[in-house]
Amino acid sequence: MMPAVDVNSRSQADTSRAQILDISGIWDGPTTSRTPHARGSLQDDNAHNWNASYPSANFDDGLVAGVRKGDVLTRRLDSAVYEIVRVVPNGFGRTTLQLAKRKRAH
Repeated sequence: MMPAVDVNSRSQADTSRAQILDISGIWDGPTTSRTPHARGSLQDDNAHNWNASYPSANFDDGLVAGVRKGDVLTRRLDSAVYEIVRVVPNGFGRTTLQLAKRKRAH
């Protein structure tokens, strides 16, 4: 994806780069967490458990070469469309793409 000419417009497809199609990776959904149950202890009664994370997908470096923040990833399993918010290579031949839910494709 690339920014549109008008700053108030949505991003548009970057036609200067080829699409990457049909690659397999490891999916990692966002974490789920709850506030701990009170067991009568003052600390448990006052405890707040907040946890937030991004969904992510992990791929071989060669499969996602050239992927950038702002690009779009469509998960084949449920056709959900995600925007890539961070590209994190691990230095061992794998790259994690942190994702933000963008919209649901039907």
